Amino acid sequence: MMWYHSALLFLGIVFHTSQVASGLGSSCSAPLGSSTASPTDPYWLETIQHQGTSAFNSNSPYKVFRNVKDFGGWRVIGNAKNPPTLLASPSFNGFAVIYADPYIPNGYGTQWFINQDNFLRSVRNFIVDLRQVPSANSVIGFHWQVSQATSLVNVVVEMSTAAGTNHQGLLMESGRCAFNTYIVFNGGKIGIQVGSQKFTVRNLTVDNADTAVLGVWNRGFTIQGVTINGCQTIGSEAIIDALVTNMPISIRSSTASNGTLAGSLVLDNVELIHVPTAVGVVGGITTQILNSASSVTVYSLSTVGASYQLSVRPVGVVNEGDNPDGFQETITAWNM
Repeated sequence: MMWYHSALLFLGIVFHTSQVASGLGSSCSAPLGSSTASPTDPYWLETIQHQGTSAFNSNSPYKVFRNVKDFGGWRVIGNAKNPPTLLASPSFNGFAVIYADPYIPNGYGTQWFINQDNFLRSVRNFIVDLRQVPSANSVIGFHWQVSQATSLVNVVVEMSTAAGTNHQGLLMESGRCAFNTYIVFNGGKIGIQVGSQKFTVRNLTVDNADTAVLGVWNRGFTIQGVTINGCQTIGSEAIIDALVTNMPISIRSSTASNGTLAGSLVLDNVELIHVPTAVGVVGGITTQILNSASSVTVYSLSTVGASYQLSVRPVGVVNEGDNPDGFQETITAWNM
């Protein structure tokens, strides 16, 4: 059961109040009145005659114009000034509030779409609130297993902050080549759990989650403009322009990279405030690369393939020649 608050734009249909519109050098002399189009009327572009041909394709049936609705694309767009809320009720027992690629019941892991072909989905300007769902229940805000031409923009997920909570903001087991920006996750067991390739996230905020970012596997996952507060966190990852405050561990890898690109990590312009273990390895020779109990700015950290494996404000402190085996050797060299 879901409750919907405020107005929203769905599949290109707009519900709004009358307002004065102006732009491009012209203005309306009176408020806009009610439209005459029915909510079910088609958009004008799909009704006009389409007679274009491809200049370099002799196949005459080839479609130059393609209606996205014929290929399963969808958009859910809320009011950017007053984002509507999708409120999960206490009895909600679905897998996720926004379920972009549902698993087929008794399908042995099969889904509606092949994740790399799951195109043309977008959610913008929404708040997803899971806090009425009991904290012990496993529930996800966004199951976002998608690929090209997809996006999450200006979305917030509110989750329980109770001890032992099982709420999760975003789950992405696979997919590729997509983009999310201005996304905020408050509370929960995990802010975002990601496994993808060639994926970009900008302007990510995670507050008071048990784990901010869980990277289960990745081939080129870039996160730029990150703010993490009061969490614990992070495969091949690049983190750029980040602020991390009040966390026991900022980034922890399950294994050392040992001179390979598998499991490599790149940090660029990252500020750490009150983070006892900034970067570490589970069960490594030591538990941390640097201690930032007060404040430190990591100018860059690259576990392999850089002249300096670690630079701080912005002086190189760990030379590649002293660090032939990547992550584990970086730890040893720094703590010496």
